[in-house]
Amino acid sequence: MYRNQAICDAIHRERYAEFRKQDYQKITKHLRWLFAEQKRIICDAIYKEHCSKSKTHQNDPKRKNFKLNWRAFLFILGLTSLLNLCIYPIREAEALENDISFLYLNSAEYSQAELEKITSIWKVRQLKGKGISAEDKNNLGVIFAKNSFLDDAEFAWKECLKISEFHPVCFSNLIRMHYLIDEYEIAKKEITTYLKNAKKDQIQQVRKILTTQNRREETILLLDAQSKIPGMEVASWDELSTYFLEKQDYEKAYFYLEKILQIEPYHKNARASMVLLAHDLEKWDDLLMFAMNLQSTDDKIPDLNYYIAKAYYEKRNYSEALEWIRKSPESERETFPFVELWKRILLSLNPTSDLHPILPYIKKMQSKGLQIREEDILPTLNSSGRKTMEDIKVGR
Repeated sequence: MYRNQAICDAIHRERYAEFRKQDYQKITKHLRWLFAEQKRIICDAIYKEHCSKSKTHQNDPKRKNFKLNWRAFLFILGLTSLLNLCIYPIREAEALENDISFLYLNSAEYSQAELEKITSIWKVRQLKGKGISAEDKNNLGVIFAKNSFLDDAEFAWKECLKISEFHPVCFSNLIRMHYLIDEYEIAKKEITTYLKNAKKDQIQQVRKILTTQNRREETILLLDAQSKIPGMEVASWDELSTYFLEKQDYEKAYFYLEKILQIEPYHKNARASMVLLAHDLEKWDDLLMFAMNLQSTDDKIPDLNYYIAKAYYEKRNYSEALEWIRKSPESERETFPFVELWKRILLSLNPTSDLHPILPYIKKMQSKGLQIREEDILPTLNSSGRKTMEDIKVGR
């Protein structure tokens, strides 16, 4: 992408403060309207010119108007094109200028303090091609990026990466710029190249930078690129699934967990997460498949019997659901979801079922501070509740 134009740079800085207060879309919309109007006038003139059989005299006012219209057309065309070219850097300029994630290095000649004193766009422009050390190139890249000289910033950081092979700070700055201007595919290509060639400790330093600065989305770009490198798939998918679980994007988390289990069917975290996800997504057959798989190993998760019972209940297999409720350890019975499921299973089997077996667990929860009445949970404990359930049973 050709990002820097000399004229555009001038407009960008000299008029930036004033331009930012305006709506450039309205400006360009008006210019496009003028462009269309001028085009219509010119087309009309050309049409009349061709329709006329007679030659137009040099001093004919129509000929003069046509020349004026043509000059105006070229002027507006050029101005519109110029603004269209400048929209890109101007649109992203504020984010680039104010971003705090660009990192400077210790440079004697081009220190952060000295570079941040520069306020003239022309003085920044004059820095192009300067600097010798990796630290110089990195810091110049930062000041170029903050002033929207994107090609120059990219070139400076790549020079830094040549001088000091795969320098983590230079690389993190390069990725940051691509991320801020929505060049995600370019960022992933750069990341892929880096992962294949950089040393393990350098990659770890990049990860540390991203983590310290809470650059989660860029971490996802890195993990996505890393997942395509043989041998690094499972670790990448594991982190991606964790990220999407935290974001409560369950479908994407499910997708990555499935990919893990295709390669490692006994991956403990993936299997456990799939049980929880299948429950939240109400995929009861999947839940039973993964839960039964866990049940036969030592990798059990808390409340596993509850999840199995819930799946059977949702599939209307109430007898099997009750069996799994009865298999549940005492320590897992003192939760409201558990006793509520237990009650529903019993009432589904028989609307007048005796619910007294559940009562001790409700009392234990009450002793721990649960503010709820027994009759609200267990409707068949008294005669009126039993009558209500009988009426429901016979359809009254």
